[in-house]
Amino acid sequence: MMPAKGESAMNRIRKYIFNVGIIVGGLILIAITFLFIDALLCRWLPFGKLGTQAELLRNLIFSIGGIGGAIGLWLATKRQKTFAEQVDTQIKQAETAETQLFNDRLARAVELLANSDKMLPKAGIRVLEVLANSVDVIEHKKIIVNILHDFIRDRTAINPKTPQRLNDKQSDVQLALDV
Repeated sequence: MMPAKGESAMNRIRKYIFNVGIIVGGLILIAITFLFIDALLCRWLPFGKLGTQAELLRNLIFSIGGIGGAIGLWLATKRQKTFAEQVDTQIKQAETAETQLFNDRLARAVELLANSDKMLPKAGIRVLEVLANSVDVIEHKKIIVNILHDFIRDRTAINPKTPQRLNDKQSDVQLALDV
């Protein structure tokens, strides 16, 4: 789990130390309980000792080790889940940054296309060409194709009020068609 916004490193350390203290205290409590039960069964009950002290010690060590292993697995699973969430967040941030970069480059290319200067629309077409070759997302390529399609349609539109001057715009249209 990601730390809460504004949570200091010192608070995270305190929480970690508290959790470790709870785990160690729990293990000590289990060991004391195990020893108390053994003492109760072995010494004060009429049917005598259930086993030797070596067996008691071995069982105690195995029990504590098993409980410690289970707690270790639980902590590792929790840590792995936190790491997976962080990786997912980083992937989303990278995708967002890539989309933002695409949008910025696309906006600049459209600005160049819309300019009335003779050379700037050609530069805009080249920028769109480079952008189309550099992206892998099909939707982004469709956007670029639609922009070039609209540009070509606008440049080749016949307006009855103005005489046709396709020669001035013909090279821009041909360049856009070549992309």
